[in-house]
Amino acid sequence: MLLDGAKAMRISLLIALAAFGWIAVYIEFNEELRRRIGDGAHASAFLSLFVGLTALITAFYFRRLAKIRADLAQGKPLARWRVARGDWDAFAATEARETEEGHRATLFIILGFAVMIPAVLALVLGDAQIFAVISLGIMAVGGIGYLLGRNAAKAHLRYRDGVVSVGEDGVLVNGVVHGWRLPGSALVGVELDESATLAVLAITYAFWTRGGRQYVTVHAPVPPEAVGEARVAAIRLEAGAEGRAPELTPSKQTTGFLAMLALGALLVQAIPAAAQTDDWQRFKIDEASVATPPGWRAELTEAGRTVQAIEPRGGREVRVWWWFPDEPLLGYTDELAHDKVTVAGQPALRVHTRFEGRDTISVTLDKPRKDGKRLHILFEGQRSLDINDHALMGMVSRLTIAGWATSNTSPETPDAVDVSGGDAEAAAEPEPEPEAPVQRAELGNIAAVVNGPRTNTIIAIKRPIFVRTLETYHWNNARGRKPGIIVLLRPDGTEVGRWVARGKPGQGGVPNAYWEADVNQRLDEGSYVLTTSSNETWATNAGVGWRGFYSMHYQVLRQEPTPEPLSGDAPPEDPQTSRAAPEQADVPIAPLRTTIPRGR
Repeated sequence: MLLDGAKAMRISLLIALAAFGWIAVYIEFNEELRRRIGDGAHASAFLSLFVGLTALITAFYFRRLAKIRADLAQGKPLARWRVARGDWDAFAATEARETEEGHRATLFIILGFAVMIPAVLALVLGDAQIFAVISLGIMAVGGIGYLLGRNAAKAHLRYRDGVVSVGEDGVLVNGVVHGWRLPGSALVGVELDESATLAVLAITYAFWTRGGRQYVTVHAPVPPEAVGEARVAAIRLEAGAEGRAPELTPSKQTTGFLAMLALGALLVQAIPAAAQTDDWQRFKIDEASVATPPGWRAELTEAGRTVQAIEPRGGREVRVWWWFPDEPLLGYTDELAHDKVTVAGQPALRVHTRFEGRDTISVTLDKPRKDGKRLHILFEGQRSLDINDHALMGMVSRLTIAGWATSNTSPETPDAVDVSGGDAEAAAEPEPEPEAPVQRAELGNIAAVVNGPRTNTIIAIKRPIFVRTLETYHWNNARGRKPGIIVLLRPDGTEVGRWVARGKPGQGGVPNAYWEADVNQRLDEGSYVLTTSSNETWATNAGVGWRGFYSMHYQVLRQEPTPEPLSGDAPPEDPQTSRAAPEQADVPIAPLRTTIPRGR
């Protein structure tokens, strides 16, 4: 190594100091960093810890190497001699020729693999352009490595002082130090070749890397007057060496065998993928039977609960599983489009999003199972996807669910999907006609509010009604909140419906203080839990029992005397205003739930 170990140690210590300094800043100003750069603060702290520890270890390594260099240059080594420039130049010419031959052979092997392997893959899998780019990339990396290695070899062989110093821990040859008393290193063998005109001392040592044990052989020329000294040093070192030098240059037969072995392993992986038929593979996850596209690598994962399929080329992949709706599907800033489709005869929501160049299309059934889970298809790609992607639509049209209605697509056009909004038969059923006038149920008051209900907001319905709209209040300290989703659940957690809300300004022009969603759905007798995609900004206070502020427009489904209004206060107003409350029914707010009373 030509590098000055002491200087390298100081640089490593400075890097470690900077890394640990950033960790100190992270600890001292944690909240401020998290506010400014988010979760990147945690990532930077872990990265700094890794860099700091690595730099410390590297510094100790260079410190040891610097000590070996100092002992060889200024201490009392086993042997020391100087090689004249003429002798060194003759030695360097031979050494450079042998080194160049080794580098060139390695380059040819890399170039051979760079041509052969992508060519075979292109023939088996097609898409020659992609594999041509891969081939050129491998060639470029191999060429750069060859040039760097050749330049390093030339630098090592350039004459400086011609001093050779052999010690117990390492050897210094013409200013280049090699050490074997370092962590993970060991002396393997020593040989003095006196047959040539200029004797050569060969010292082999090994060190561990991530790729395994690596061997290095150092050659040092020995002038005639120093042969005796070199012989004594070789005997001394050989006594402490491992005594087994590796085969440094593989034979042509070994190289050819390794090449054929690598090519065979590659073909074993490539040929089955190409030999796949055009049949769609089917997998079963509970009630669902899922078909994956032809040629895709598909398997059951997560103990048979998820179907995963990956396109061999093209960057698309898909996963299908029964998903519990623990987060909204709509209302995100990266959404491109959404619509309704039919899956296994059931209405489903299809959503297309794009984030940092990666497209995602999800298809989720509206109807849950008894455990509240809904079938969820997640289709992703590292490029722009068409919402009607052929592979995705083929999966949707072929999906079946045992015990549920089958797909209503035509057998002549299996990839056709109804995007009109759901099952045709269901759409043809007459909707019950509300006969009573539209009424308003509400829960709220004009007192100051805080964020986040502490109690479930439950609506108890004692007779069938037709809900027109639902509205929730998100004051959020006069900041409002971008509209998301309003959801109704049954007490057991199964979903009744979810609707995309639109924003309405509140008192003083607060944007999106109100979320309003068109429901237009019948609700039968029973209890329902109201929730939103942003409960953390949903307004509440002690006056409503720490439930969420909301209002609902509805109609009864039979012509009967007008029911009494719901228990509740006036619609929520700006909590910062001090104006008097509007007139309202003198009915106390129920402590736990809002109730629609029976008709009289």
